Amino acid sequence: MECDVLVVGAGPAGSSAARACALAGLKTIFVDKRTKLGTPVHCAEGIGQCFFPFLPFKIPQEQLIWDTAGIEFWAEDIIVRRTGILWKGCTVNRKHFDKWVAAQATNAGAKLMLNTHLIDFEVGHNNTVKKATLNSEGKTIHIEPKVVVGADGYDSTTLRLLGEYREHEGTIAEVYSWEMHNVNLASPNFEQVYVGDFTDTGYAYVFPISKSKANIGVGCAKPKKPMEDYFREFLEIPEMKHQVKNATKIENKGGKVNPQPIAKKWVYGNVILTGDAADQNLKPFVEGILPAIICGDTAGKTTVEHIKNKKELETYEQNVKKSPIGSFFTQSEETGKLMYQLFDHTDPKKYLLLLLLIADLQTPQKIRTLQHQDYNTLRDEILTWNNPINKTIIKTLEYLDYKHKQITKK
Repeated sequence: MECDVLVVGAGPAGSSAARACALAGLKTIFVDKRTKLGTPVHCAEGIGQCFFPFLPFKIPQEQLIWDTAGIEFWAEDIIVRRTGILWKGCTVNRKHFDKWVAAQATNAGAKLMLNTHLIDFEVGHNNTVKKATLNSEGKTIHIEPKVVVGADGYDSTTLRLLGEYREHEGTIAEVYSWEMHNVNLASPNFEQVYVGDFTDTGYAYVFPISKSKANIGVGCAKPKKPMEDYFREFLEIPEMKHQVKNATKIENKGGKVNPQPIAKKWVYGNVILTGDAADQNLKPFVEGILPAIICGDTAGKTTVEHIKNKKELETYEQNVKKSPIGSFFTQSEETGKLMYQLFDHTDPKKYLLLLLLIADLQTPQKIRTLQHQDYNTLRDEILTWNNPINKTIIKTLEYLDYKHKQITKK
């Protein structure tokens, strides 16, 4: 079987790439090893509204199940609330959302093959894939593509078959997460992010999906004990205890993510990577859904230019970096590097430094200079910080007590 483009992976990145290729008239096949798209869910399902203007297509309102006005960050009994366009979010239901994104590709003319596993590549000179062998619903098939788009996630078979998959300690982080119901959310319209010794090389989160439902989890880059233990300790901190007192676990949404690159570059021969396979998630939150759609679209359009106009696939990375989302990746790379350096600290002040970083209270350059300050100086740095635009509210333990009293009265 011959085609112009074989897309491996039908998540948001792969579906977006397939759509762009099909819209340009290329014979496009996109495959996925799952029998149903969107399941199982392995993420918190949050997306940033700031990326909406950059999307190649509009997301219908029915796909956006809950809006959030910002994020509350917690560390060492300090709460920082960030608001404004950069911090607004929405929650989606991946079981529906991923199918909807894939439908944009099939409606454009791409052929979707589920229950289809990539088995092998016949690779020629300079990593040029001549033939791909796949197992589709128990049958072996061979596809000869002009270009392969690798959109198969953190455990990319595409990269492994090319011999280009790289992994070291901390490259793949573990996430233990549950959708929980009957949650007494302190701030239903704010996402919550926590750093502390309940996950010393990561963070914990509460992403609301309604007034009384939320995806709650912990992520850890270098776990030293079972993830369930980190999760249990997180739920025991005072700020969480009253929120989950009567909550019930409904669905396991844990999994793995790659907060560090698993590939040295985005293009190998006639193979172009997108999504998590290309480390196209934004740190510190490893936010990947909308960046995947945007970058998948750019991967598809770069592929179109390569096949139709003989332009080099290597222009892809520059195309992304020159796009409006490019500055996000520049900041993400710097943030990710510093975040991992802070993970290796053993002093409790590292949680204050992490709060400064993930809440974007100071630049990574400034935080590096603050690493040598003592705990109380860092605490004062946070408590006296002020955002002149958003008038961000910074509250201490007294506010936690005040909020708890309000909740108790209701």
